[in-house]
Amino acid sequence: MRWSNSIGVFVSAILLTLKVANAGIVITHTGANDPLSEGWSAVQTPLGAGSSVGSVVNDLGLGIDAWMTDDDSTGLSFPGYVFNPTAGQFSDATANGWKASVNLRVVDLNDAQDSSVVFEYGDSTRRFLMEFGSDSIGNATVQLLTGQDPGDPTIFFGPLFNVGSDGYHLYELIFDPLAGTADLFVDGVEQISDYAGDSVGTQRIAWGGLSGFGTGQGNYNFVQFETTDVPEPGSLALFVLGLAGVGFARRRIAATA
Repeated sequence: MRWSNSIGVFVSAILLTLKVANAGIVITHTGANDPLSEGWSAVQTPLGAGSSVGSVVNDLGLGIDAWMTDDDSTGLSFPGYVFNPTAGQFSDATANGWKASVNLRVVDLNDAQDSSVVFEYGDSTRRFLMEFGSDSIGNATVQLLTGQDPGDPTIFFGPLFNVGSDGYHLYELIFDPLAGTADLFVDGVEQISDYAGDSVGTQRIAWGGLSGFGTGQGNYNFVQFETTDVPEPGSLALFVLGLAGVGFARRRIAATA
C-alpha cells in the first residue's frame, strides 16, 4: 500500500467520522444573529406590547455578542423563539440522548424564575425546562422545573442552583437515555443530577420569554440542541482502518529506508 493512498484512506475516515458526529446538531443560535435567520420561529407575531428583542454587540465591553429577549410585560407578550424537530429527531434524542447548551446573561437584578428567561425541550411526554434568574446582588441562578403550584402559576417547583456570580455562564443539560434523566452542568461542572423533567407534554425546543405573567431580560450568546449520537459502526471501522493503513505504510517506509 502506497503512503499517499494510506493518507487518503485516513483523511476520508476522519471526514466521514466527523460528518456522523456533526449530524447530531439539530438547531443552533449564535451571537447577535437574528434567530429568524437561523431556522427558529417567533413564539408570538407581532410581539405583544411591553416586550422587545434585538441584537447586542460587545455586551458589557466583554467582546460577547448576543440576542436579547426582554419581557417587560405581565400580559400576553412572549418574546421567545421555537423550533419543532421532526419525528425522527425526537426519536433519535430519546433513544441516543441529547444535550442542550445555553450561554447567556440574565440582565435584571433579583429576577425570579418566572419563565421570562428560559430554555425548554419537550418531547410530548415530558418537558425539561431551565429557568434562569438572579438574586438581589445579581448572581445568576438556574432552576430545573419539576412542577407548578396549581393555585398560583407563578410559583415553580424544582432544584435551584445559585452560580455565585453575574455575567455570562454556560449551562448544559445532558440527557442519559439509559437513566431517563438529565444532569445540569454550569461552566463545565455538574451541579444538579438526575433531573426527570415534568409531565407537561410540550413538543418543541424553545427559549427566551415564554411567560404571560413574568418579567425579565436574557442576553443569549449561544443556544444549541444536539443529539448525542456515536459514530455508526461502519464509519468507526473505516476510521480504524485508516489508522491501520497509516501505520502499515510507515512500517513499510521504515523497512525500506
